[in-house]
Amino acid sequence: MSRVEERPVGTYNEPIEVLIPEARHRARRRRTVVGLVLLGVLIVVAAILVGVGSKGTIPKRSATNGPGPAVAINVEIDNVGNLAGSNTMTASGSHVWVTIDDTNWKAHPLTTRYEIAELNASNGRLVRIIHNRSGDLAWPGPMAVSRSELWVGNSQFWTVSEFNARNGSLVRVIRAKADGLADPGAIAVGGGHVWVANSHVGANSVTELNANTGSLVRVIKATADELNGPSAIAVSGSHVFVLNATGDSVTELNANSGALIRVINARAGCCAPRSGTLEWAAPVALTVSGRHLWVTDLHNDANGATSESSVAEFNISDGSLVRIIKAKADRLNIPRSIAVSHGLMWVENGNNTITELNANSGALVRVIDVKLDPKGLNSADGLAVSGRHIVVLNIYSGQKGSVTVINASNGRLVRVIQ
Repeated sequence: MSRVEERPVGTYNEPIEVLIPEARHRARRRRTVVGLVLLGVLIVVAAILVGVGSKGTIPKRSATNGPGPAVAINVEIDNVGNLAGSNTMTASGSHVWVTIDDTNWKAHPLTTRYEIAELNASNGRLVRIIHNRSGDLAWPGPMAVSRSELWVGNSQFWTVSEFNARNGSLVRVIRAKADGLADPGAIAVGGGHVWVANSHVGANSVTELNANTGSLVRVIKATADELNGPSAIAVSGSHVFVLNATGDSVTELNANSGALIRVINARAGCCAPRSGTLEWAAPVALTVSGRHLWVTDLHNDANGATSESSVAEFNISDGSLVRIIKAKADRLNIPRSIAVSHGLMWVENGNNTITELNANSGALVRVIDVKLDPKGLNSADGLAVSGRHIVVLNIYSGQKGSVTVINASNGRLVRVIQ
């Protein structure tokens, strides 16, 4: 076994042995210097990126809330695409569908863009865009969603399009002449059936379809039904309620047979007695939950000088009037859309406020007023319950259209999707 010769430190016999350690030392020094330079550059770049990111981030909203209005100071804005031409809205779970009818589409100035934007109200993200491919959508208006199906009424060709709500694919377009579709003005789904209110002047009918096959069940238009300008429709169990905008009444039908149950009438317009009576001059919207039906109305006084907005509540078991909600503190103002969920009722007003009421007692919970925030409510024209949120469609918001998301438990503004 050979022995390695030990040498005193600092003594070398060959010149190359002197150069090698020195070269290695210099190399290590160069690598250290280069590494420090690169690290410094990375730190500077990271600092710049953090600074830019912080400037571009919209601060989280803060809001005040109590017995009175809930006013947003700052709001989180989610940009999902252009919602210009927003028309109608429906919701199920955390998902919201918005129809788009944009005649000023920049990409094709001489054409109209027909689409449906599906949004997630919980995180403000765009789920998908359902495009018009071959007449699937043509002036899309009323919508209803049930389980895995999305139903859309089209005004241009008087058709109803059915889509798969889970993936946005087209299932079918219903357009048979026998269906009697005439400018669909409202759609409701329940119990395996689809009801379409035909709002075209003179049609005065309701088309009932099989939700599984799209086939016609019946066209309801008997004289006794007193259908007159049907503009809204709601289903609850074995009851179907049709709001007659022109007839100032609600037609109640049997959901299983289409037979008339009753017609709930208002007294004659402006001259009805004021005390405890139903005074409809312009019934606008209705909703049903449990054993109760609510109808929003704008009543003009006899002298034409003042107007009074109200919500009428009925017991659906016998059609009797429960109460008329019109307290000054409720601040009802041209009430349009209405929704009920978990014992609470929300009424969207024409002055960009929302009146929240106790659905059991009719008592005021709060008035949600976010109109002071330019990104809050702007020409609100549609309201729905989406999971734990109240969503409001704004048909005009910086000429883009938007959806306002409000926390249903406290009335505070969560975000604006536009």
